[in-house]
Amino acid sequence: RKEKKNRTLLKDTDFARGICRRFHIEDIETIEDETTKMWIDFALSTVDRGRTAVERLSSVVSFKDKRVLDVGCAYGGFLVASKEAGASEVIGIDIDEELIHLAELNVKDHGYTAELIHHDILETLILGKVEPVDIIFCNDVIEHVKDPELCINNLAKLLKPGGIIYMEIPNATSINFMLSDGHYGIFGLTLLNRSEAEQRWKHTYNPDDHYGVEHYSALPVYIELFSDNGLFCRIVHPFKPAKE
Repeated sequence: RKEKKNRTLLKDTDFARGICRRFHIEDIETIEDETTKMWIDFALSTVDRGRTAVERLSSVVSFKDKRVLDVGCAYGGFLVASKEAGASEVIGIDIDEELIHLAELNVKDHGYTAELIHHDILETLILGKVEPVDIIFCNDVIEHVKDPELCINNLAKLLKPGGIIYMEIPNATSINFMLSDGHYGIFGLTLLNRSEAEQRWKHTYNPDDHYGVEHYSALPVYIELFSDNGLFCRIVHPFKPAKE
């Protein structure tokens, strides 16, 4: 399996050791809990997922000498993939300080450098910390923010004229996502409102922990928000490269 390959190939890197510390495990090969496996495989596949996104965009924009920003950069894989594609500068923003540290380890493991900023995209102060960029990634992030309208507004302000924002947004009504949501692996969770979902989640996980999904909005909601902020929206098939 691809997930097994990810765990095996990366287990001796500083990044993988950092992942072990984050999830309080001794060895990524000995994980038994299926949800923890899902989280760790997501972390260790970060560069592969970044490369896929870069490949999709490469048919419409060259990364060579571009400034690239990843909002909600998490484990830093999209920063690595952008540097591999020729980006002159890569910047990562994340609200989680531990993720910023893990992204730094991952970028260094691949021989690159990145500017990494611990910050909330919803805070307007971010506009003074980052000059406008050519390309923005914001993948699997929008469902976690409390104010998607403000998030998209800030993304638009961080983009140069003619630039591109690439987002992957989960579809709550997708059969696979309904059967096992991509965040916690719980059947039917995405069909509930936030309060109901949190209560269902607390039955499965630590009731004192934080439920991290704010909403699953329908696609037309996002399209309207993009339009309101001067952004033209193009839907890219999830298994095909983008095309003009």
